[in-house]
Amino acid sequence: MIKKKSTIRGRIIRTVLELVTGTLLSILLFFIFTYLLVFTGQLNVYDSKIEISVSDTSNLSDVVQAMNNSIFDYVVFNRKTGTIEEGNYQKKDLPAYREVFDKNESVSNSEVYYGYYANSEIVLTVRQPMIPEFVNPNLRHISFNLFSYLFFFVFETILLIWSLTRLIKEFSNNFLLIQKKTLNMGQLTERYKSYRAPQKFIEADVYPYFREITSKQGPEVIMDGRKILMFGSNAYTGLTGDQRVIDAAKAALDKYGSGCAGSRFLNGTLDIHVQLEKELAAFEQKDDALCFSTGFSVNSGVIPAIVGRGDYLICDDRDHASIVDGRRLSFATQLHYKHNDMADLERVLKKLPHEAIKLIVVDGVFSMEGDLCKLPEIVELKHKYNCSIMVDEAHGLGVFGKQGRGVCHHFGLQDEVDLIMGTFSKSLASIGGFIAADWDIINYLRHTSRTYIFSASDSPAATAAAIEALHIIQEEPERIERLWDVTRYALKRFREEGFEIGDTESPIIPLYVRNDTKTFLITKLAYDAGVFINPVIPPACAPQDTLVRFALQATHTTEQVERGVMALKKIFVEQGIIK
Repeated sequence: MIKKKSTIRGRIIRTVLELVTGTLLSILLFFIFTYLLVFTGQLNVYDSKIEISVSDTSNLSDVVQAMNNSIFDYVVFNRKTGTIEEGNYQKKDLPAYREVFDKNESVSNSEVYYGYYANSEIVLTVRQPMIPEFVNPNLRHISFNLFSYLFFFVFETILLIWSLTRLIKEFSNNFLLIQKKTLNMGQLTERYKSYRAPQKFIEADVYPYFREITSKQGPEVIMDGRKILMFGSNAYTGLTGDQRVIDAAKAALDKYGSGCAGSRFLNGTLDIHVQLEKELAAFEQKDDALCFSTGFSVNSGVIPAIVGRGDYLICDDRDHASIVDGRRLSFATQLHYKHNDMADLERVLKKLPHEAIKLIVVDGVFSMEGDLCKLPEIVELKHKYNCSIMVDEAHGLGVFGKQGRGVCHHFGLQDEVDLIMGTFSKSLASIGGFIAADWDIINYLRHTSRTYIFSASDSPAATAAAIEALHIIQEEPERIERLWDVTRYALKRFREEGFEIGDTESPIIPLYVRNDTKTFLITKLAYDAGVFINPVIPPACAPQDTLVRFALQATHTTEQVERGVMALKKIFVEQGIIK
C-alpha cells in the first residue's frame, strides 16, 4: 500500500526521477563500455591515428610488420607492376584500394578515409574509418552508431517498463481503497475541502490550540523546553500534581489494572465506583449519585433521558456545549432565555402548561465569563411555575460553598435543586463526571441513560484519584481559601490596570478583547512572554464578546499573578485595547 506520506503527485515525481536517473546511468554505462572497446582495440574511432612512415629506406617486410601490429586494414602494392604484395583487407574494399593506387593520392567518402603512403618500390594504402567501427571484420557490418541507438532504446525500454510497472502496481494495490474513498467519502471531502479557517491563523503564526505540555499541570508548566505561567487550566484546587492523588491512582492501577473493559451496566463496576458515588451523594447532600466517564457525557446523557416528548427544556443561552448537545438529543420542546435575564426566563415559563414537566438547566458558574447563575431567582420561578432545576457545577465544585460543594450550597439552595451535575476533570484532578439527585431519579437514570449504560466505566486510576481529591478538599478548607485569596488579588489588580473583566465572581477572569484576530494575537504574544491563557471566540461566546480567559489555581502565588497581570498589561496597551 502507498504510505501515508506518499501522495499521488509525489509518487509520480518519484517515477520521473527514476527515469531521469536511469537515463543518466545508461549514458555513463555506454561511455564506459565504449572506452573499454577502444582500450582493448576492438573499436576504431574517428580520432584513431596511424603511426607509420614509408620512406625510400622502408622495405616491404618492415611495412608489413608495422601494419600487422596495427588495427587497420591495408594493402601493399608493387609500385611498378601494380600487383598486391601483402595485405589485410576485405574483398569488397579492394576497388577503393585500387583507386588510391591508380590516383597516387588518398581518397575518402563519408565513412572511410583511404590513406596513401609510398616510396619508389611500394605503395601502402591504409583503410581508416571516419565513424566508430568494430575492428573485427565479422562485426564490421554492424554500424556502431546503430548499435548505440539500440543500446539506449533497449535500456530505456527496460527502465520505463520497470518504473511504470512499479507505479501501476502500487496504484492497483490501492485501487479499491481509492475507489471506496471516492465513492463513499467524496461528498464530505468536497464539502469540507474549503474549510481552512484554522489555516489562516496557523499561517499567521497565532494559532493557539493543541499546544504541547511536557510536565504536570500546575501554576507553572514546561512547554517548548521553558517554564510557562499556567493561567489556562481548570485545576482550581491545584491537586493535579499532588503526590497523594498520584499515589492513590498508582495504587488503583496496581490493584485493579488499567481499565474495566466494559460498562458499569455489565462488568465495569468496581467497588471504588460505588464508594465514589456514595461519597459524592453525601458531599452534595443528595440521596444518590451516578458516575459517568466524562463530564460531557453526563449532560449529553442525563438531559435526553429525563425529559422527552410533551416536556419542556429551558436553558440559558450561554450554557455549556454539553448541555446544548443534551438538549438537541431530547425530544422535549426546547426553549432558551437571555443570559441571566430572569425577566426573559419568566416570559418563557409563563407561556408553558402548569402541569407539564419543565426542566431548567443552567451552569452554576459560566465557564467563559466567570459569572454565577442567578440561582435564588431561578428557584423562585421554579415554585411559581412548577418547574425542576438542574445545575451544572463543573466550575463551581471545589470553588464555592462549604468545603467546595458548589454554587448550590453557596446559595444554600441545594435542597431546591433537583439535579446537581459535576466533573472530576477540574477541582477533583481526574477525569469523569457525576449526577446527584434523589433516589428515584438516579434509579431511572442508572437503567436508561445511554451515555452511562453504553460507555465503558471510568478507569480505576481516575476513580481513585477523584476519591482522594474529594477527601483532600474536605479535609483542607484552607486550600479553597488560598484560591480565593489569590482570586481576589487578581481581580483587584486587573481592575486597577484598567482591564475590562465583566461581571465575573469566580477564579475565571475574562479579559475582553472584542476582536477575533487580536484575541489570537494576544494569546500568542502572552505565550511568547511566558504566560499561558486561553482565547475565547464564537461559538464559545457572542461574536462581540471575544476574550482571553485567565483562570487561577489554589497553588498560584500573588507574585505569579502579578507577573501575569503586568505581562498582559504591556500586551493590551501595545495592541490599543487598554490605556
